[in-house]
Amino acid sequence: MPQRRAADPHTRYNAAVLALPRALRDRFLEDAGRGTRRVIRPDDPVSALQEVLRLGGNTGEAIDRHQQPKPITESTPHFMQPTDTMDYFWRMQGWVNEDGTLAGANWADSPESTRIAAVRFLVEKVLKKDPRGVTARDFSSNRLWGLLKCYYQGSPYAAISEAFQELDIREWEMATTPRSFFKSADNRVAAVRWLVGKLGIDPRDIAREDFYSNRLSGLFTHHYNSSPYGALLEAGLVGAEDEHMMRSRRYFGWR
Repeated sequence: MPQRRAADPHTRYNAAVLALPRALRDRFLEDAGRGTRRVIRPDDPVSALQEVLRLGGNTGEAIDRHQQPKPITESTPHFMQPTDTMDYFWRMQGWVNEDGTLAGANWADSPESTRIAAVRFLVEKVLKKDPRGVTARDFSSNRLWGLLKCYYQGSPYAAISEAFQELDIREWEMATTPRSFFKSADNRVAAVRWLVGKLGIDPRDIAREDFYSNRLSGLFTHHYNSSPYGALLEAGLVGAEDEHMMRSRRYFGWR
């Protein structure tokens, strides 16, 4: 594998500036037109680099992420800590052009661990939200549409379930569920049984609100005509002998 060329002073300066916290970084940027900004090119990049490193709290070690991308650890210097974008992750992988700008992601040559790390970084560092609420738009607006499309067939669930296996997330827990998913009786039954198990109550006590508050409103209204009895019957959790009792409860909304 060919060795990377040592970054020139301007490239090292650009990388150091872009790694600064936003409050410090802005003083080194200028308007580039059309709503974008770029790093001001200094006359003396060597001296300018030292100033940036001083502001960032560096202890003197060289900053050259083009050659030796370093993982995020507790000992990472303050000025190299993650910001609120995917830029930091990109630079840690060495996906940077010679001028310090971000290059295209090299997913094809990246191991599975890098893909998982990217998805977890997106959720935990950038979005800062429950992985169940992640959508395809979250990927596309944060440089990860190529990853989602090529490796996960455009499915946020596929990406999230691989990256967060410890959560045992189900398809219906996501913000959106594929339209055809509940056409399968097996999928419908699995979802209804999961709901009953999650609530830990007698199936006959399930109310319509339980479906709505657990991301199953689409399944409930489109496939069971808003009837808890119909859902539970198909799942094999109630029988014909339970119908009269369940229909008599107004809050079930039986027709």
